[in-house]
Amino acid sequence: RPINLALLGPRAAGKTSFLNVIQYQSEALGYCPVRIDLNEGDINQEHDFFFKILDSVINAVCEKGAFGGLNGRTYDAYLATAYSFQVPDDRTFCPFLFPIQYAKVKAAGSAAYACVSDNSLKRDLAAIYDELKKPIVLLFDECNVLVQSRVLLEKIRNLFMNTKGYMLVLTGTPDLFPLIDDVFSPIVRQFKKIQIGPFKTPAETAACIRRPLEVLKTVDISEIIDLDEDSDTVREIHELAGGKPYEIKLICHMLFRKLQQDRATRMLLTFSVLEDVRQELENFQDVSARPVLAKIQSFNARQLSALALLPSGEGQLSFEDTWTLHYAVHGARFWSREQLEQEFRLLLDSKIIEVDVQQRIKFIGDEFDKIYIKYLARERRVRSRFWSSSIGEFVATQLEMIPVIRKAALARFIAPARSGHDISGLITKLTTPDGKDPYEEQYLLTEMAYKWIVSRPQNEDFRLITLEITFAETTVSFWFDPEAGGGGNQDELLDRLNGLVSRSERTAWRASVHVVVVRSPGVESLAAQVLTSANLGVRRDLALWHSNQLGLRYTEKDLVHARLHADLAVRYARENTRVRANSGYFAMADGNLELAETLLVSPSDDSSTGLLVSYNLAMLRSKQGRIDEARGILESLVTKAQTLPNPCVCLFVPTRNGSVIELVEERGNLQLGEVATRAIQVLRSSTD
Repeated sequence: RPINLALLGPRAAGKTSFLNVIQYQSEALGYCPVRIDLNEGDINQEHDFFFKILDSVINAVCEKGAFGGLNGRTYDAYLATAYSFQVPDDRTFCPFLFPIQYAKVKAAGSAAYACVSDNSLKRDLAAIYDELKKPIVLLFDECNVLVQSRVLLEKIRNLFMNTKGYMLVLTGTPDLFPLIDDVFSPIVRQFKKIQIGPFKTPAETAACIRRPLEVLKTVDISEIIDLDEDSDTVREIHELAGGKPYEIKLICHMLFRKLQQDRATRMLLTFSVLEDVRQELENFQDVSARPVLAKIQSFNARQLSALALLPSGEGQLSFEDTWTLHYAVHGARFWSREQLEQEFRLLLDSKIIEVDVQQRIKFIGDEFDKIYIKYLARERRVRSRFWSSSIGEFVATQLEMIPVIRKAALARFIAPARSGHDISGLITKLTTPDGKDPYEEQYLLTEMAYKWIVSRPQNEDFRLITLEITFAETTVSFWFDPEAGGGGNQDELLDRLNGLVSRSERTAWRASVHVVVVRSPGVESLAAQVLTSANLGVRRDLALWHSNQLGLRYTEKDLVHARLHADLAVRYARENTRVRANSGYFAMADGNLELAETLLVSPSDDSSTGLLVSYNLAMLRSKQGRIDEARGILESLVTKAQTLPNPCVCLFVPTRNGSVIELVEERGNLQLGEVATRAIQVLRSSTD
């Protein structure tokens, strides 16, 4: 039986894009995806709601040829019944019951009083699956409209939970799930909850910026924007957009438009760009008709800073909660209690925020108001982070405002208060093997600890500093590497963290700091645990990580560490196509042709990475003097490689030195198809 999915996350976090990928993958697997985009009007009448679902299913399956296809008599009879409300006397080509009931109800004008027949719907859905003989995946977008109708959710449950061949995928914001949890109880058996959130790191934001630019073959990305994850531009975009893909794309659209209009030579986040973004938002909405935004226009920087702070944590924090955490983290550097309370009263009186019976602060505006205010504030040089999506995010963003904390942070985790993250236990399992599998539980955290240890100098003691802050039912854990950000931060970092602990002692926030001394167990000991783990996914994930690290170290000409990462990648997943492509390339560059041979000779698919493996094999054959074989490999892949969207950073290309073929390494924005075409010409001329 299928496991139904619930994709949950804030607005503009990428849920619909995720749903698009599920739709594409469903098609690739031979299933029948059915897209159902809900709107507020759909929940007004039960018959209309379930007709929309069944109509979407019937159209999707008929497009795939079921019931004679879209040109068949069954589909024609269905259209006449469902849309003209005409029930034919001869029902030979009317296999569905619910459309007939729907037509009769509509024709009689009694939709508001008639009951939807669950049995008719179940029978029709079963008949459709029996005819199509493929799993049918129903993709519901914008399901938050169902929060207003528990009845419809209950009927969906009754309809699909015991109907063979159907899988549900719902998207919505987190406030949808408590209702689903109640209606679809017990939730763990019927829905897999997947959190879709903003990008967590500047590196993810950099990738989001890079991909559209890579499609433009005439653009040298390095000349127009610095996409290093530590660059000021990437960090500013990540912070301003809060990691939300929609806002990242909107900002970058404005940045690139300035280049196209010859108003800039590089994509830099300036105040004029912020003004362009704000004006673009005004084109979406009539700002003057929004009461909250009308009041905000006259706010000064201090008032905007208070507005960024007070309604944080999605309405779960009181003024006292917010102030005590802010003071614990920052002291009196930004606000005194009296100053912040004065701004709090002003926002209340202006009806921009409100408090509930438990004194928790809530912002009165909607999501658009939040986005607009954020860009207006930044345009006015207010750099506060706006409206964290949860208590945990609020704690994390307050901490990350402190430079020494932001630079030294190795990782952060937000979890229910009682779960915790035992970093000492994880480190002990990795550094002192006891025969147990360290990747059996909390494997993502253990992977992170592994990567950190491998990246450190071997056979040295080093320190890890941990911080835990707990409030209500949430714990935020930070791991700090005091040598990060240039090193020498340990004393300053500990002073900051110990001050935080001291200031939080008489508040509802609980904080603790620990220093963990770590002795590196050596690479061989770490590798042995990975190779003997029953968790095959860990080997795959770490192999890909080592493969990526290989590329970075090789580009930096750090051959010692490049060899280390290449060796571990091959040991963990020699059969992986990406590992074979990167490690085989490096083996050629390092002069280890025997290893390159073993990695590159296995068959490859027509994916971009598979074609890269084949190209590297052709270069190996050229180096071995097997020119005809090399040319044959290139000629079989060159047409397929022409359409690949992503360029390569490094490639070997053949060149002639008299009658001898030599390989030269090229670096840059290289298109595999173009390079393969040139290589064929060189190899052809060498045999003519």
